[in-house]
Amino acid sequence: MPRKSKKSVRSKGTGAAQATAAPATGLVTRRQLLGTWGLYGVGALAAVGGGVWLTRDFQSKLIEGQLTDIGNGIPTVLQIHDPQCSLCAQLQAQTRKALRQFDPASVQYRVADIGTAKGAAASAHYGTPHVTLVLICREGEVRHIVEGVTPATELAALFERHLRISA
Repeated sequence: MPRKSKKSVRSKGTGAAQATAAPATGLVTRRQLLGTWGLYGVGALAAVGGGVWLTRDFQSKLIEGQLTDIGNGIPTVLQIHDPQCSLCAQLQAQTRKALRQFDPASVQYRVADIGTAKGAAASAHYGTPHVTLVLICREGEVRHIVEGVTPATELAALFERHLRISA
């Protein structure tokens, strides 16, 4: 009597081949669906994050451009700024870096853009060119003027002294 072979019978298709065969029938696999959802989720998070960043950036620039509240009882750091000037941009970056260590309620930062009528008037009023910081006390009087790009560490020390004097 002949013996039966114990060889296993393999199917002709492998797992990978069977997985790729499913889309040909028009069905979407769970893996494909989750991958698509993941891509849309990452895209949505990036869009929301970008929108939040743009909104905050716009709001901060809008507030910084308000020059009418100088002398309102809060010491002010006023930058005379030309948006086309690279030195002004450097000074602005150093100023913002220095101001991060202070409570926003204790000092206000304002930017007088000399390209606007209000900014040019502020520059003329304080008699200062661009690339300049004007430190103004609570009552609106000029206490100190900083000309040129200054490192954030030096600015922080100046701001600390300005806040002590203005208190």
